[in-house]
Amino acid sequence: MPSLFTRLFQDRLRDELSKRIKGYEIYPRERWLSIEGKRVIPIDIALKSKDTQVFIEIESHRADPSNNVAKIPYWLQHNTEKKKVIMIQLFSSYYNRHKIKRAVAEHLGKLVMEKYVDLFVYKALSMDISYEDFERVYNNPIVNEATIIIIAEENADS
Repeated sequence: MPSLFTRLFQDRLRDELSKRIKGYEIYPRERWLSIEGKRVIPIDIALKSKDTQVFIEIESHRADPSNNVAKIPYWLQHNTEKKKVIMIQLFSSYYNRHKIKRAVAEHLGKLVMEKYVDLFVYKALSMDISYEDFERVYNNPIVNEATIIIIAEENADS
């Protein structure tokens, strides 16, 4: 279950992307990917066009962000719709202190790109906020909602 920070940030980032990105449908809430008609894999933010799908995973404080990458090749193998998939993993500054967790996720993303060369692109990005400021916002997101909006605006431009 995503944290309150992640939920608020997810909503704000989705709003900002809808203002900036043209030619893509943005799902209004978390998107579930299906295999054989069964919902199996949740994606924080999903966009789709005629030939491309973009999945954005928000990594704020997750114990194992590599799991968000690992679920994609499983889905790709079972998915009959062969649209190009771009996965963006957006890491908070929490991972500046937990570097190995991010490194493992990025390494896995590169391996998945090698396996699905023409079908999958992986990109890791960082939220532009210091560790101390992030922890303050993360621990009290309601009071710091204005900061969440600013972070979402800046990251939508990325």
